[in-house]
Amino acid sequence: MKGQNIFQAHRMHLFQDLVHATKLPHLMVSFLYTIVQVIINLGMFICIKQGYEGYIYLAYVLILLTGTYIILKYYIFKRTEISNEEN
Repeated sequence: MKGQNIFQAHRMHLFQDLVHATKLPHLMVSFLYTIVQVIINLGMFICIKQGYEGYIYLAYVLILLTGTYIILKYYIFKRTEISNEEN
């Protein structure tokens, strides 16, 4: 859709943005991803064990993750925009 070659490297994923724009170490970002995944998995396990509908939990998780993604991308975009103006 953006006219980019899918076989060439690009930095359009949140992981790359967090590493390159915010200068966080790769291991820190990977650790944060791991923690988020563990929390999601534990929440689903608890839902199933308690007899709750997993679909409702999934909907909440998707809404929360989508909101978090949009906020982080906006923050990173603003941060890189400001640093580009300084250069």
